[in-house]
Amino acid sequence: MSEVIQFDANPLAKKEEWIADKEAALDNAALIQVVDTKERAECSVGVQNTIRKLIKDLEKERLAVTRPIDAFKKTITDQEKELVADLKAEQARIKSLNDAFATQQAAELERKRIAQAEEDCRRQQEEMQRQMQAEEAFGPGAVIAQDEPETREYIPEKVKFAGGTVRKKWSFRAVRLEEIPRQFLILDEAKVRAHIKYCESMGVDPEIQGIRFEATMSVGGRA
Repeated sequence: MSEVIQFDANPLAKKEEWIADKEAALDNAALIQVVDTKERAECSVGVQNTIRKLIKDLEKERLAVTRPIDAFKKTITDQEKELVADLKAEQARIKSLNDAFATQQAAELERKRIAQAEEDCRRQQEEMQRQMQAEEAFGPGAVIAQDEPETREYIPEKVKFAGGTVRKKWSFRAVRLEEIPRQFLILDEAKVRAHIKYCESMGVDPEIQGIRFEATMSVGGRA
């Protein structure tokens, strides 16, 4: 038997007491335009804590409403994943075979294009050489007999398969880090923040060569 989940379509909007507290908090927040004394700081921290509590309270109300829905959604999603797991495995396997073949075909087309370009260059050089020899023998402006044009093999620009789209996809790996331009080197922010956390646990200021650390104060609320 299917489970029926019933819920209010607009549950949070009916929290009249919370909404009244919210309006009062916004009125108090609007009065705070500058914090330049300890007394004003204590007042503004109090408003900050009130707003924080209001946000947390509404989050709890939202979770009370959405938790059953989220659990039901997870159940359906897990069922979907289980049902299509073997299909996705076969899809990935066949795609890998098709990708390998497409890559091979693309390499073959490129090889043919290069060979054709080299042949064209060779023919042009031969024609120029014969023209020079003709002018040496018969004088400037001598006309040489043109060869019969050969049928050129048509080489498509890219690999095409009926029913599929073939795109070039690049991958890369670093082989000589010292030669990579600086704009392509990204600072690992997670490692820097881990270093800061470690230094804080040791009671020392963080230092890393080439990085400037600046400390600012952040006021957090207390429950």
